[in-house]
Amino acid sequence: MTRTFSYSFRELSVTRGDLEECIGGGSSLEIFSDRLEGVLKSAQDICNIRGGYRVLNEIDLDQETRLISAGGQKFSPGRIIFDQVKDSDGLLVFVCTAGEAISNLSRELTGNGDTLTAYLYDVTGSVCVEKAMDKLERELFEDMRSGSVGLTRRFSPGYCGWDVAEQQKLFSLLPEGFCGISLSDSSLMKPIKSVSGIMGFGPGVVRKDRPCSICDQRDCLYYKKVSK
Repeated sequence: MTRTFSYSFRELSVTRGDLEECIGGGSSLEIFSDRLEGVLKSAQDICNIRGGYRVLNEIDLDQETRLISAGGQKFSPGRIIFDQVKDSDGLLVFVCTAGEAISNLSRELTGNGDTLTAYLYDVTGSVCVEKAMDKLERELFEDMRSGSVGLTRRFSPGYCGWDVAEQQKLFSLLPEGFCGISLSDSSLMKPIKSVSGIMGFGPGVVRKDRPCSICDQRDCLYYKKVSK
């Protein structure tokens, strides 16, 4: 079973503070205040935020090898992620994108020499995708909780030691071009401002804190959030 979703930019309530948190720099960003506001205003019209997921009810989790078998694929997400999903009875395989237009605009601005504004649009695209997934995750969590089913946090290839190349396996479980997102041979998603990953679910699942304290990936977006 697959499902799709979409959110407007306004629904996500993306703020200047969200961009500043991602960029860093504190009060020094005040000199770019007008630029930030302009980017946020125009992003409302150019972001096409949509995504979808597939529900896999039959999975196998090998506690010894830490392999997850689902949909005819075997995933090796590493110790940290496996420990988060090991009590799951099923998986949600998801993708989400902010659309092609915001990345195209960022590239155009870079080509014209306006690297600062290009960077701000790039960050905005990243923030949009993450906030869209935050919203979806909250909605799914509440829906499942009403049925006494737990939901893990989301995990993506490239994080917590999970080889990004396993994105190829994830995409093989979704319809081709699902939600307008494709994957290159080098596992780069198009549109660029896109994410993919898994969430585990089941009556025995207890939602845990993010495993940032035991992960050594210090450039991760989630680590930056929880370490503040």
